[in-house]
Amino acid sequence: MTNPEVTESIVINKEELIKRIQERKNILKNAEKELKKHFVGIDKEIEYVIKSIQTWYIAPELSTRPVIVCLWGPTGVGKTDLVRRLVKLLGFKDKYCEIEMGNQTSSWSKSVSSLLRGHANIESGKPSVLLLDEIQRFRTVDEQGCDILDYEMKDVWTLLSDGKLPFKAEIDSLMSMLWDYNKPSLIQQHRNVGVPVISKMGKGTGKTFKHLVGKSQSGVIGGTPDEPEEESEEEKLEKKYNYYTLNYYKELLRLDDPIEEIATWSEEKKHQVIIQRMKDKSIYDEEDYTKMLIFISGNLDEAYGFTKDAKEVDIDADILYDISKKISILDIKGALSKRFRPEQISRMGNTHVIYPSLNRASFESIIERKINKIIEDIKTKTDINLSVDSSIRKLIYDNGVFPTQGTRPVFSTISEILEASLPDFILKALVTSNDDICLKYENKKIIAEIGNISCSKKYSGTLDKLREINRNNSDTRALAAVHEAAHAVIHAVMFNMVPHQIVATPVSSEMEGFVYSQNTALSKDMIHKRIRVLLAGKEAEKLVFGEMNQTSGAFSDLRKATHLATNMVRSYAMSEWTSLIDHHQRDGDVNHDVQKTNQIIEDIIHNETLITAELLKTYKALLIDTIEPLTKQDKIDPKLFRDICKKHGVKAGLSKSSEDVIGWQYSVKLNEFKKTEKSS
Repeated sequence: MTNPEVTESIVINKEELIKRIQERKNILKNAEKELKKHFVGIDKEIEYVIKSIQTWYIAPELSTRPVIVCLWGPTGVGKTDLVRRLVKLLGFKDKYCEIEMGNQTSSWSKSVSSLLRGHANIESGKPSVLLLDEIQRFRTVDEQGCDILDYEMKDVWTLLSDGKLPFKAEIDSLMSMLWDYNKPSLIQQHRNVGVPVISKMGKGTGKTFKHLVGKSQSGVIGGTPDEPEEESEEEKLEKKYNYYTLNYYKELLRLDDPIEEIATWSEEKKHQVIIQRMKDKSIYDEEDYTKMLIFISGNLDEAYGFTKDAKEVDIDADILYDISKKISILDIKGALSKRFRPEQISRMGNTHVIYPSLNRASFESIIERKINKIIEDIKTKTDINLSVDSSIRKLIYDNGVFPTQGTRPVFSTISEILEASLPDFILKALVTSNDDICLKYENKKIIAEIGNISCSKKYSGTLDKLREINRNNSDTRALAAVHEAAHAVIHAVMFNMVPHQIVATPVSSEMEGFVYSQNTALSKDMIHKRIRVLLAGKEAEKLVFGEMNQTSGAFSDLRKATHLATNMVRSYAMSEWTSLIDHHQRDGDVNHDVQKTNQIIEDIIHNETLITAELLKTYKALLIDTIEPLTKQDKIDPKLFRDICKKHGVKAGLSKSSEDVIGWQYSVKLNEFKKTEKSS
């Protein structure tokens, strides 16, 4: 027979559980909605994060190990901000800890366990949130693949493994504190166990630890009633850091006493407490963080290396976006393998949220949102109707968008262009009793139409100034136009494809221009063609300006071409040498005789140079027609270049995606091979 009381208890528990699940589902749903309102271009990534933490948030008691979510992406796309906002929306702000990772940190503690114990509201066995930020500054493997032995925060791997942190290191610290009883002060002992404290003691001040945090015989901290002392800024700073020292002492011993009370204890009492606590077996228990949600965040250049292919301002944001969308979990783990050991990477789990680079539409949306917010604020505070012309939006985009640097430069540019100009215009409107302001940008001026009044402020965008300098130098334009036109022409001839970007007047003075083209398969034929494209700029300079007027601008191209040729010979066995050749590797499974391959590499570059020179002569008319528009404008639209190629009998198509890979149709080749074999 069923016990009625037990049955009723089960029913009540079920009802409470169902109610909690529904409430927390609603909170998660609302959090997702609010995050999507704030962030632009990462809706799918937000959905993935919410889905990944759902079980942890709704039923944390079911967790037997921490939930780990990794966030990867370029700088300025909102990784850290996403975590902070999510924590606030879920009501975990007081149970949240943020640690900036690094092999040598500036933190007062050198272990994750100490930092977590120093956080008053993060309790063992209770749900909490931890962000391990800037993980790219932390590594256990150096650039040569060798293990790094001397680094801080080593216990992070134990935390990521099972959520349990042993107390052994802190017990060792307590033993050291206990048996070094004759040291001058507890604060000095804390220094010996890796807890730095700022202090001027020992420099003629005559002040002791008791003066700073102890209690004098008269019951007054820091002196006697007869000798009141006004605290200097240095002393206030000392007290601030001594607070953390006392908090460390409290957490180390797992004391319930308030820090204010511990500060009044004599040094003898502190040592007695250490002895008493060390007799208590519970102090040796592991810290339990199995109910913790851990975010790992970082910028992995090894995975997002495309951001360094061209100067940040000139490269099309849409191109970087297309490329970033192709980054997979395998790319991320490959990038992590350059920094961490395999077993450490495995502890990060498989929940990897891969942020895309922001595309043009996202940047434009961010600009629009910020402008609308400014308009709303002005209306609320001054009752003035502000309208912003599209010319202002273009000015902000042209001078504020660095596609590889995310949103930060955009916001600072909006502030410089819009917010800094508005006070004078608003004052003019108020004085003249006008309720409407219309802003636009013309002739290097920000113009405000205020009723029938027009006033302006001189302004020239920082990047616009640089562009103008480069445009006004006819020699630089001519050289860049010839060089980049040659890259584009040979690319079209070799691959029958139009490059994504052909830029002859970039913002940066460090480069004359660039052609951003599709990736190619690393077949022997494709590598030879890629080398010809790289050598084309140098050969065009010789063809148009004469051999003695060739510039050093081809240095980067030549380095890349030589790198490809070297890999062909030494790494890909695409020459008469069929072994792997590398004098850097230490193991014995490579051929170390690199000297004999140098001449082969030189011959490849020499032969490809001759072929490229002949190709430019053959397509000289196409080259000239491509140079012409580049001497008058910064870049050539891909569709225009396609039409120029068509005029000269070169069929060059437009690729659908920036990540299209040009290569042989191997499936077609396989079918042809099968037919040949059958017929034979």
